[in-house]
Formats: sequence, structure tokens, C-alpha cells
Amino acid sequence: MTSHCKVCDEQPSKYKCPQCRIPYCSIGCFKTHKQQCRDQAKPEDSKQDDANMSTAEPRAFQASEEHVAQYQQPEVPNFASLEKSPDFLRLLAKYPNLKSQLKSIWKASLEPTEDRPQRSYRARGGRGSFRDRARQRRRGPWTPEQGHGDALDHLRGTHESDEGMREFVDLITLKYGTRSRIESRSVSE
Repeated sequence: MTSHCKVCDEQPSKYKCPQCRIPYCSIGCFKTHKQQCRDQAKPEDSKQDDANMSTAEPRAFQASEEHVAQYQQPEVPNFASLEKSPDFLRLLAKYPNLKSQLKSIWKASLEPTEDRPQRSYRARGGRGSFRDRARQRRRGPWTPEQGHGDALDHLRGTHESDEGMREFVDLITLKYGTRSRIESRSVSE
């Protein structure tokens, strides 16, 4: 059941005033109501502004804690303690190539430079390099998100084939939380 316009009381309402939420049917009714709404809001707003000039926040920035918590970034763990962890040192001793694999994953996340060009999607080098440059240009400028994606792709490729990397991912999961971000991306692709 639709409500009627509160301005003209003739037509069914299609819109609502963004300030007071009164339903209206047309632009003409909105223009009429807008002036009334503004006149009604001025005396109340000016009293409130005078009383709370230094402590009042703009209405747009007032949000409930639940709403803010919903959109906050997840906390990034501090990996500084990992370097001296006995479990990590044991993994490095057990799998000597693990350190170089981790370094290559880290390098995949960095912005390409002259001496380290952007990763090509063709396994073949040499011939066809001109076409590869055009493909890289179409990919767009480098962004941190692309770097993270490249590192995750590199991790997934290494993780599937190497026992040492699998154990490293399990250790990180145990120490710092879930692996849901990696798994959710690999399942969706």
C-alpha cells in the first residue's frame, strides 16, 4: 500500500525528503516542501549549533559503533616475532630453499622497475617481446592490489607443489589466524 503525498495530498508518493523523510509525489511538491522543511529546521539547528559548537559533529559523520566496525579493515598481525620463532627456524633448517621461495613471493608483491619488469603472462622469452610490452601496457599501471595479487598467485603455485611452503602456511595459520583470505581467493578462481 503506497502512501499519499504529504504536500498536495492528491497523488501517491514516489519519493521521500532526505531531511525529514516526508513522502512527496513530484518535483513541484518537493520544491514547496523544501522551503518549509528548511524553515522548520533553521531555528532548531541554530540553537543546537550555538549550544554544541565545539563538540557537535556534522550529521554525516555521526555513525553507530556497529556501522563503523562493519567497515573497518581487519587488523594486520605483527610478523616481527616470526623471525626468531623456533618453529620458523626449524622450517628454514628443514627446507633450505624456503627462504628463497619466500623472498620470491615478496618480490612478486613489489612494484616493477627497469631491472625487474612487470611479470609477463607468457612463459616464453625472447621472441614476441614487443607483443608482451603491449600486453603489459593494457594491464594498466601497477597498484598495490596488483602486487598483492601477483604475490598470492606466486604463493598458490608454490604452495601446491612444495611441502616446505605448505608447512610454512600452516605455521602462519596456527600463529596468526585463519587462511580464509588465501583459500577464498583460490576457491573462487
